[in-house]
Amino acid sequence: MRQSLIVRYAWPLLISCGILLAGFAAGTGWYIHQQQQEASLLLKQSVAGMRAAEELEVRTREIRTSLNQYLVIADLRYLQQVPQMYSETLKWLDAAERVRMSPEEVELISGIRVEYDQFLTQFLELRSRIEKTITPEVIDSTLAREVSQLIDERITQRILIHVHELLERNQLLIANTIPVNQ
Repeated sequence: MRQSLIVRYAWPLLISCGILLAGFAAGTGWYIHQQQQEASLLLKQSVAGMRAAEELEVRTREIRTSLNQYLVIADLRYLQQVPQMYSETLKWLDAAERVRMSPEEVELISGIRVEYDQFLTQFLELRSRIEKTITPEVIDSTLAREVSQLIDERITQRILIHVHELLERNQLLIANTIPVNQ
């Protein structure tokens, strides 16, 4: 009888403890799953932002190279490529805007866009003046100096510096996200 009482009262207690432990395990599993999803989303956005920043840098360097090629070879085709390169660059700038994370990145991307818009305005005006010269294949020294200034002052000293900062921010964010995700 004594054994029957123990079994009679112990089973509900054991079942209650089992249900409680199963509920705790399910809650913990759900919490870990949610944390993993948040970390994965953050990592996905960071990688997309880093890719956009890297592509911005590559496209900007291609524009700079094209302008430098014009200065060396004096072939107008290098100047005529720049607007197409510019529109490709804008696609990556739009991609960077879609995945921006912090107010600092919003400001940085906005600054890059302003610099690119100013670059395009200066470039189109300069290209128009070059095309109007009597022999556009022969580089006028004043125009060559202006192209060189456009490269140095607008692309290298303004745009690329901001793009590098954006890239560094994304790399830092990924570096900080990976340990959280593990």
